[in-house]
Amino acid sequence: MPGVIGVEQGMSAIDFDSARMSFFNQADADGDLALSPEEMERAMTHGGSSLFQGSDLDGSGTISLDEYMQSGNDLFVQFDTDGDGVLSSGEM
Repeated sequence: MPGVIGVEQGMSAIDFDSARMSFFNQADADGDLALSPEEMERAMTHGGSSLFQGSDLDGSGTISLDEYMQSGNDLFVQFDTDGDGVLSSGEM
């Protein structure tokens, strides 16, 4: 497909968000749109990587979907060291 960035070319922000949403949906076992520490720990031990980390920004004890997406945006910017909007294999 023209215009779609393949894995060999890197991961766009849209692809990154999509992968993180898939992880979040699978990890959110009770469907409350928040990840408890137990849900996050369970998901990370079953194939999670640093790309799927989330942060409890408000200190509530859970990671809401909004917090998860914000921390993902922050991670993308942190990993995208050349600022081209694509994570190359060397940046991941």
